[in-house]
Amino acid sequence: MLKSFKIKNPQRAIFFASMAAIYFLFIFFDLYYFNTGNSYSITLKYSSIIVFFILSLSIGENGISKKDTLLLQLALFFTLCADTCLLILNNFFIGVSFFCIVQFLYILRHSKSLNISKVLISLCLIIFLPICTIKLFPLYIDIRLLTISTIYLILLVNSLLVAVNFNQIVALAMTLFFFCDINVGISHILSIYPVYLWNIPLSFLTSFLVWIFYFPSQLLLALSGFKKYFH
Repeated sequence: MLKSFKIKNPQRAIFFASMAAIYFLFIFFDLYYFNTGNSYSITLKYSSIIVFFILSLSIGENGISKKDTLLLQLALFFTLCADTCLLILNNFFIGVSFFCIVQFLYILRHSKSLNISKVLISLCLIIFLPICTIKLFPLYIDIRLLTISTIYLILLVNSLLVAVNFNQIVALAMTLFFFCDINVGISHILSIYPVYLWNIPLSFLTSFLVWIFYFPSQLLLALSGFKKYFH
């Protein structure tokens, strides 16, 4: 069993300095190689997600409640699963599927009252939306990917809306998460329909912005589980 994570001033400084170093290092590698998928950057990004999950496991008695801690740990575990699929295995469909679970867990965590039946009915209805739009782009759109992405988008928006009333740290984290995923979607579209600005592909800019927003969102979410030191 991990001991409760008690950050005193020196420990806190070392932790945040390490996180800042990881953040600015992968930004440097992304810009230096002009490629957000370079091996150095991917290693740093993936390592940070592992760190955030481990951080949540060390909450111990410092959590808001046992339920809150469990939901946060589960959400960060499935986040790690999702990023394993996206960063390591390059399986976008499974990765997005895991992120659907992540957002559903955050909705459960951040909602003061939640009608589960309405959520499930909404998910069933959403599945039919991609079928109505698939004929518009028959050569480019994978129906499975479009379906799961649409479901994820609805969950993401709902997750953001309920997070606003939870606390300021979570509200900021989920807002950053939202901007991250908006850039993921735009980057994917631009990879199909390239747009250039002064000979620079805008798909690179949007993919670069993904982790600019994503890293701090995950750090804040991991920290949001600590009651004594971060609330």
